[in-house]
Amino acid sequence: MSAESATGAGAGAGADAKREKEDGRKDDLRLAIRRVLPANREQELTREEIWERLPEAVNVNRPRFHSVLEAEVPTLWLKEGGGRQAGSYRYWLASAS
Repeated sequence: MSAESATGAGAGAGADAKREKEDGRKDDLRLAIRRVLPANREQELTREEIWERLPEAVNVNRPRFHSVLEAEVPTLWLKEGGGRQAGSYRYWLASAS
């Protein structure tokens, strides 16, 4: 094995480890969001309200938070609102059917 291919293999393993770590962070965030969101629409929360209620361990990266929040609509939670003003979207858990 050449030094060049050994380095490439190491870089691939590093990228895989980084991706796995990020996936784990997203899983932790997803779980925390589910714990915060209300089960019914009448108690829906804004993005900011959700962010403020998250445990410190997971509310460290707003872009990741927004990405996970939007990625799971409508699978894990639902949203409504126009989105024209910050905080105008509101979220609640999707019912288990």
